[in-house]
Amino acid sequence: MKEGSQTVKRKVRSDKKRDIKPTISHSLNECVHNLSYILNQPVKDIGEKIIMAAINSRDCIEGLSMYFKRDYRHDNTIFRGDFEAEVIQKRNIIQKERIHLRFKAYEHERISALAYSMDCSVSLATTMLLIAGIRNRDVFTQMVDSEVIGLLDPGRLKSLKMIQKYISKLNDEHISLFSLISYVAHEVVDTTKTLHEKLNLWIDDNIKNID
Repeated sequence: MKEGSQTVKRKVRSDKKRDIKPTISHSLNECVHNLSYILNQPVKDIGEKIIMAAINSRDCIEGLSMYFKRDYRHDNTIFRGDFEAEVIQKRNIIQKERIHLRFKAYEHERISALAYSMDCSVSLATTMLLIAGIRNRDVFTQMVDSEVIGLLDPGRLKSLKMIQKYISKLNDEHISLFSLISYVAHEVVDTTKTLHEKLNLWIDDNIKNID
């Protein structure tokens, strides 16, 4: 746009999000869509949260460090790169399904830095983070459980945790909050109710059994 003889440049918003469209396998795509349904959130939001949880996880970064051809810094740790490091075999992880994600500028920069270390595209680095986040049980559980917590008021959350503890004791193993909400989402077949309503009713019905 010109004003007189001067050219005026349009300002770019500092919070403008940038697109990344990683290509992922059918099974990974199904997993993300399943989480979207269970947590009642858009697919893109679920994908973005898993990826950022993975890039913040030392365990996930350590798992990816076998591909680092250049140095990569994670918090106060420097992972040394090696030009002889293993090359990511695209054919083993990528198929034909694409997911559309959007990241804040600083998030995009972090993914780009990881991609540079692995000497791959930003899209491929995003795919690798999504795989790492879903495969890492601690990262996955913490991320999903935090989303479950956001669905409930404090009273029902307390009741859900009581039910979780009771069922875990009966099964002699830890049952995650995600496992419970997944069960409710798939097994309570009343299609007239939202997931939030289903969950609230299920909690109210089951807390009576352990009072």
